[in-house]
Amino acid sequence: MDRPLRGMKVAVTSSRRASELAHLIRAMGGEPYIAPTVGIEVSPSQLISAEVIDYLRKKIDIAIFMTGPGTEAIFASSRQLGLEEKLIVNLRSLDTVVARSAKPKAVLTKYGIVDNVILPVEATFEGIASLLKGKLSKGTRVAVFWHGGKSEFLVNSLTSQQAEVIQFVTYSYSRELRSDGASLLKTTGFHGVVPPQEKVVAQMVEDLIKEKIDAITFTSPPAVSNLFMMARSVSKDRSLLESLRRKTIVVSIGPSTTRTLRENGVEPNVEPDTYKMGKMIESLSEFVKMRASNDN
Repeated sequence: MDRPLRGMKVAVTSSRRASELAHLIRAMGGEPYIAPTVGIEVSPSQLISAEVIDYLRKKIDIAIFMTGPGTEAIFASSRQLGLEEKLIVNLRSLDTVVARSAKPKAVLTKYGIVDNVILPVEATFEGIASLLKGKLSKGTRVAVFWHGGKSEFLVNSLTSQQAEVIQFVTYSYSRELRSDGASLLKTTGFHGVVPPQEKVVAQMVEDLIKEKIDAITFTSPPAVSNLFMMARSVSKDRSLLESLRRKTIVVSIGPSTTRTLRENGVEPNVEPDTYKMGKMIESLSEFVKMRASNDN
């Protein structure tokens, strides 16, 4: 069996996909170094209220859902209020429901919201903007259900077409995985979640600087931001940056993650064209094989 990552230590910064990534890395002969840098939390202020559910029916034309866990959080909140059926009816009645990717679409499908759901060609903020370009008009009311981060670009794109944008937050990114976040992830099928631990991340920063890690994978912008935040808190951000530029193979999934890396001064070595875990490790393996071939 081809095992191109043999002898390589590959860092995993994802929390919800940590166990799955570790399995894929081992299958390619590598040694996973699990050090998640980001978790999620759901605060009471982020729960969807009865007013919001009623608002969806009366004053919204389009709803945009960003992530599977975020979409599930909305239904969980409505269930606690005894308003789940009302929410489902309201969403079915909307002109358009946008799911950023297959994951929020799967959650919507689970609740019977199918016929009015559309997906962008590219599962990004830019992809959503392109999908809705020319489809909005003055007074179109668009509800955006954000995950842990927001996009000024998307909001500007919608408002430039004179749409009215109403924004809600379904959960927040954090440097720890609280029980509410863990429960939400389990509901959406993430059973191998590894919680972030600051001491583990701090050790990873040290090992990256000492060049003990051969490659590092990033699957979200906060995973990047939190790593540099940790390094900055101990005045090692410059040393970390130098190591990532010089020695470590940096792997990035998605334009938003790559953009955040570049904002921190890092150019990724590997960017899979499909935003999936398996494709990411496959692309890393191909990069390693190509580099070894060039060195010979």
